[in-house]
Amino acid sequence: MGSTEYDAPDSTDDTGADSAPPRRPVRIATIVWGLVVVVVGAGLLAAAVGVVFDVELAAIAVLALAGAGLLVGAVINGARRRRG
Repeated sequence: MGSTEYDAPDSTDDTGADSAPPRRPVRIATIVWGLVVVVVGAGLLAAAVGVVFDVELAAIAVLALAGAGLLVGAVINGARRRRG
């Protein structure tokens, strides 16, 4: 069988790391939902250790805070887009 030869990439190529796309900022929604997951995990750990708390009230509080965080994030994002 014949052998196939491949050319090494040229070191003067302009397709290197310098042409990386610009970094996008972290989304507020990602941070808010990450915090929700952390709070739920902390609540599960606390319940496993034996801490007694009102689960329904805790769920309402977490969802209310997450909703407020998402609304504030949307307002901030809208203000940034109008300025720039």
